[in-house]
Amino acid sequence: MKVVITGATGFIGQALVPALCTRGDEVVALSRDAARARARLPAGTTAVTADLQSAGAWTEALAGAAAI
Repeated sequence: MKVVITGATGFIGQALVPALCTRGDEVVALSRDAARARARLPAGTTAVTADLQSAGAWTEALAGAAAI
């Protein structure tokens, strides 16, 4: 299942993302700084910069998500 998460590097996200990855889910993290998020998240997690002022890669990342 594809799951899109905000706050993936925060207090709850640090536990939630690895649990979802272990379960076999495709995890996409929306972040203000995708490079920094990639460094902190488990391998296999996709990090996308979310500039909420305009559409872009982050809106495309929502396609096909079962949960946000």
